[in-house]
This record gives sequence, structure tokens and C-alpha cells, in this order.
Amino acid sequence: MKNLLILCIALLSLLTQSGCSALKHRNLETQLQLQQSVFISPDSIDSRPVYLRVSNQTGKPEIDFDTLVIRKFEAKGYKVTKNPKEAGIRMLVNFVYLDKAREGMSREGAIAGGFGGAIIGGLATQSTTGAGIGAAIGAGLGAVAGVFVTVDTWYGVVDVLIEEPLQDTAIRRSSSITNQQLGITSGEGHTSSRGTSATSGSQGSQETSTLEYNESVNHKKTQTRIVAEAVQTNINEAEASRQIREQLADSIANFL
Repeated sequence: MKNLLILCIALLSLLTQSGCSALKHRNLETQLQLQQSVFISPDSIDSRPVYLRVSNQTGKPEIDFDTLVIRKFEAKGYKVTKNPKEAGIRMLVNFVYLDKAREGMSREGAIAGGFGGAIIGGLATQSTTGAGIGAAIGAGLGAVAGVFVTVDTWYGVVDVLIEEPLQDTAIRRSSSITNQQLGITSGEGHTSSRGTSATSGSQGSQETSTLEYNESVNHKKTQTRIVAEAVQTNINEAEASRQIREQLADSIANFL
């Protein structure tokens, strides 16, 4: 009886918490976060069109994010072109994720991954006495509560590369360092440019070579990541997807 009473109290508590959480998120809530602020020089914005290239890697070709972003730019009075040679500012957009949250996914984790980085970080785990039992009970109670209500989360993640035209051509100096293992063998063994393997009397040395080169550049590059989060009780997936795309497109257009 005592155990049954404890279980009933725990279930009632969980259902109460779930009810409060459901009430809190009864309306669709969206939040937007940038990896870093982007400031475009006013001198870079002229009468030339904006070059825009949108890549969709979400696995959802039907979303047509390209058309949506173009419409946002045109609503602000900017012309958009697919020819980079006739453009001033260039924007390369990569839509990398649009779906419900995976296990271990968070808005902060996606931002921390940075431009072109991982979307899902590691999961925090802990091990304490009775954790297994508690997890089992929690999973069972959570399944019961889930029959009544679920608070769902969707994410949209976009990487943006902005290229601003420079007034004058600049020179970018780059260098790369290559380490090469050289070997000398005696007796039975094998020597190659990649290393040394010998059965007796082997010795090796390492050679470092540096390649330096100059490159003319006409654009300054800035990159950032934008993450949109939508949360709602028993979320309407189509509406969540639509609002996430609208917010991401607005954010991209608002760089200018």
C-alpha cells in the first residue's frame, strides 16, 4: 500500500507539472538566435543587385526557401540576381536543418557548433545510486503523462556567408606547412617518403616544408549561423515549419 501510495503521488505530481507546462506552451512560441552579430558597411550597399544562392540540405525540397528569401529582399527594395558578376553584395545561404528536435539537441548547442559545424552536441549524463530505478519509474510515468500532453520543439538552422565588395583589391597572404618523414635504414627494412620501417639499425628524420602564396581578393567575407526554435504543446508541424522559415528569411534579409 505504501509503495502504491508513493506511485500515485508521483504520478499526480507529474501530471500536474505536465498540465502546467502544457498551459504555458499552449501558443506557438518562436525564438531566434545568431551565432554572432553581422555588420555590413554602408559603403558596400549600392545600386547593384544582391547575389543570392540558397542551398537546401534539409531533405525537404518542397519548402522552396530560395523563393521566400528572394521575396523578403524584394519587399525591402533590393534586386536579386543569380549572376555574381553583376552583383555588389553576395550572400550564400545553406539551410541545413528543419525538423523536430532530436535527442540532445538545443538552440544553444546548435549555435555553439558554429558556421558549418555540428548541430547536435554531446548529452550530459550522470550516474548515481538508484539512477537506473529512478529512470525506469520516470520513463513509465512519462509515458502515462504523454498520453495526455506533449510539449514539442522544432528547429531551423541556416548558415550564411556574406561577401562584401572591397573598394580596392586586397592581398591575402597564406601559408601551409607540410611535415614529411624521411628515413635511413640499414639491414633488412623498407624506406618510403611516408616513413621508415626496419628490422634493425633504422633511423629517421623529419623534413618540414612551407608553401607561401599571395591571393588577390575583392570581397570581405563574414559568416554566421542562425537558429530558430519553435515550441508548442502538441505542435502543429506545418505551422511550426512555416513560422521558422519566415523568421529565418526575415533575419537574412535584415542583414541589409
